[in-house]
Amino acid sequence: MKLLLLLALTLTVDLAHDPVHARFYPPGTYYRGTRFDWSGVMPSLQWRGHTYCGQWFDHYDPTIHDAIMGPVESFAPYGHFIVIGVGRLAVSDSANYNPFHYYPIIDSGVWNTRSTKSAITFTQTLTNAYVYTKTIRLTRTGFRIEHTLTNTSQSAISTTVYDHNLFVLDSQRITTDFVIKLPWKITGTEQARRVKTTDSTITIGATLQGKEDAYAIISGGALYDIREQNKTAGIHITADRPLDKLVFWANARIGCPEPYIKLDIPPGKTDHWTITYTFYNP
Repeated sequence: MKLLLLLALTLTVDLAHDPVHARFYPPGTYYRGTRFDWSGVMPSLQWRGHTYCGQWFDHYDPTIHDAIMGPVESFAPYGHFIVIGVGRLAVSDSANYNPFHYYPIIDSGVWNTRSTKSAITFTQTLTNAYVYTKTIRLTRTGFRIEHTLTNTSQSAISTTVYDHNLFVLDSQRITTDFVIKLPWKITGTEQARRVKTTDSTITIGATLQGKEDAYAIISGGALYDIREQNKTAGIHITADRPLDKLVFWANARIGCPEPYIKLDIPPGKTDHWTITYTFYNP
């Protein structure tokens, strides 16, 4: 396992658009699980003395579902168990599919990675399924994730995708100072534990300890506009698509808004969407 980690570390790609600096692992190097899109793993992200990414989990293995960092994305399976950004999975019992389990990968397609000084583009081609392209482009105040998905199959692609937003703001623990701010009124929560809400904010009831976590499904608005911050650092997240659902999850090290969008792409058609991240000082 140490050899795999050392190999991944030698394959990093560094980008800069001063004062933003970021580091990436190419697909299939650091992470090879079946929950998250393999592209865009970001172990380091810095802006004006602030840090936003880093290892938040205890144990590393390339196939552990949460051994991943940064604004990573997860697509729901569709068709004959295709997961965009991963490939075709061998799932014997689809009724009992669990995204937290690892499944054998029948076909991971072909990945291509290219980069400039301030942008990196990942393309995955899965034969008779799709061509998926993700470009992460640094700006002076943050970055954008630009997506293109072309359906090359004979059936519609119908799925959802969410960004887990695995940010570690200035390496601080998750306390009651951590807050998610929304531009719309929260009308309800489901499956809530250790979560507090006001009209338009999400916080935790008490500082999380040990393996405690917080969770809630948040309802009330469709505008994809989220501010995540603690006492020292903040990120404003927007997209050009409406929210399908918003989930919040946190543990003692990390707090994550998880915004979902829907994708319905007919055969032969292409869809595009962009998520924009802007850093700010609270």
